[in-house]
Amino acid sequence: DVGRNRLFKPASPMKPNPDLAIRNSVGGGERSAPLTPAPRRTTTVPLNLPGADLVSAGIEALRRGEATIEALLVMTGTRRMRAAGLDVPRGLPLAQFPEHALYKAIAADHPDDAHSRYNALIRRLVSFEHALERRQSRKLAGGS
Repeated sequence: DVGRNRLFKPASPMKPNPDLAIRNSVGGGERSAPLTPAPRRTTTVPLNLPGADLVSAGIEALRRGEATIEALLVMTGTRRMRAAGLDVPRGLPLAQFPEHALYKAIAADHPDDAHSRYNALIRRLVSFEHALERRQSRKLAGGS
C-alpha cells in the first residue's frame, strides 16, 4: 500500500439516465442521445476571428502538403477546431508531436527568441479557437 492514496474512492459506475435515452426507430432499442448536436462542418475560415490569417494560411499549406509554421500551428489545434465545426485537412506525417515540430521550425529561423515567438503563436491560435467555439455555440443556441 506504499504510495496508494487512501483518500481516493473509485467512482461508482454510471447508471443510464432514462431522460437522455431516445428510441431507435429501426431496431426499437434505446441509445443515449448526444449532449450537444454535432456542429456542421465548414471549409471556410471565418476571417473576422482573431488569428484567422494564421489559420487560413496554415490550412492552405496543409492542403498543399507544405510544412510551414502556420501549417504546424494548425496541426496543434486540429482536434479543437474540428470539434467546433471547422473542416481541417489531414496533418502532415511527422516523427514528433506538431508542437515540437512547430518549436523546431521557429527556432531554426529565430533561435534567440523562439520561445516568445512560439508562445505568441499559441496565444493567437487559442484566441481563434475560443472565438470559433463561441461562434459555434451561438449558432447551436439559435443566434447568429
